[in-house]
Amino acid sequence: PDFEEAKMIDIRLFGVAYVWRQKGTKERGLIPPTDVVAEDEKKIYVIEVKPNANAKAIGQADCYAALFEEDERPAKPVVAVVLTDKPSATLLRIAKSRGVEVWIV
Repeated sequence: PDFEEAKMIDIRLFGVAYVWRQKGTKERGLIPPTDVVAEDEKKIYVIEVKPNANAKAIGQADCYAALFEEDERPAKPVVAVVLTDKPSATLLRIAKSRGVEVWIV
C-alpha cells in the first residue's frame, strides 16, 4: 500500500490518525520518524508502513514507539505496529516475541 492508502485505512479504523514529529525534528531538519500514529479509546498505535516488509521494520516500529513514549508521555499504552502488504517469514516469526504487531492489508 502507499502511504495515502495506509493512512485512509487507519482513519477508518480509529477515527484519529496523524503524522507525529519527534521533538526538535523541525529545528534539527530531521525527517519525521513515524508514518502514522493512530489512537483508539484504549491504545496509541505507532505505525511503520512498509510494503514487502522484512525484519528491519520491527526495529523501526519499536524504536519510533519508544521515542513517542519518551517524548509525549501518553496516558494510554503505546503499541508498535508494522503495516504491510507482504510480510517476510522472519518478520512474522520475530515480531510477536518483540511485542510488535503486524497488520497485513
